Amino acid sequence: MSADLVLVVICFVSLLMYMYAVVQLLKPDRIIDLILRDYHRAFARGQWQAALANVEQICDMAKRAATVSDSATGARCIETMLQIGSNLPLPKDREDSRLTIHQSLVDQWVEIVGVAVKEKETGLLYQSLSALHDQGALYVEAQAWAAAETVVKAYRHLVFTHLLSEGQSWTDCMT
Repeated sequence: MSADLVLVVICFVSLLMYMYAVVQLLKPDRIIDLILRDYHRAFARGQWQAALANVEQICDMAKRAATVSDSATGARCIETMLQIGSNLPLPKDREDSRLTIHQSLVDQWVEIVGVAVKEKETGLLYQSLSALHDQGALYVEAQAWAAAETVVKAYRHLVFTHLLSEGQSWTDCMT
């Protein structure tokens, strides 16, 4: 009888520890850290498509955060994407294959801004536009003109498709 009781207590404690571990794995910060770790592994191996898939996962988390009004998670995703963008090797010209990587990153920010505008998540909208601006400034400082052009086109696209159509004014977004 006492052995059964000891086993029940051990199982109960094990169940509590397992539940704690599962809850820790489901925290957005932990998920972002795991995705970032996979990104760094793929980046170090030169596996660009796998690295871009990880960036898309972070973008999906930011879009989901915008739909549920979770500004903290969205902000962390934007910061992570900005960190990734600042560490990417810059393209030299339009024919450089690295330009597609930067174009994909800029497209992810455009998607986040679109969802933020649709969901009226202004904090994430401002932070996304600011991060896109910072990425564009990085391109200009490094004289990566082809990459800078993608940011200008992204801003133009955002203004005409999302900001003006939703009643936002350009000065509201930049102030």
